[in-house]
Amino acid sequence: MRRLVFLLSIFFSSLITINAVNVQGISYQTVETLGSIGLRVTNVEYRKDLTRVYAEIIGIPHTAARIDSMTLILPSGKSLSWTDIDGIDANRYFQWEDNGRISIEIDFPPVKQPSSFKIKASGPKGEYLWKIKTVKKTK
Repeated sequence: MRRLVFLLSIFFSSLITINAVNVQGISYQTVETLGSIGLRVTNVEYRKDLTRVYAEIIGIPHTAARIDSMTLILPSGKSLSWTDIDGIDANRYFQWEDNGRISIEIDFPPVKQPSSFKIKASGPKGEYLWKIKTVKKTK
């Protein structure tokens, strides 16, 4: 039993390492922002079943906001509505703590990796729009 657990832990560790190597070559740069909430994309997973955007929403510490919808807009103009979000609850107010950042994960329907995309959000205080550019890291 101990051997099996040990072998499984090595197997899953190697999978994580393989995924990390694929991710290290790309970064995401917010090149345009509209609205009072900032967004910094840290990673995007383009999977067969979904597109998952890992990001931080940035706001003024100890203030509150609410996001009721999010849309991924591709360069072609095609818009895809979110299917899930973790880190905050949709349609409920949340508050930034001392550092003014909240980590979130947003799921969208699956897409192929674009060179840039926009994420549009809306809430009671209006709309927010972030244009994200994919940048290949150079050594």
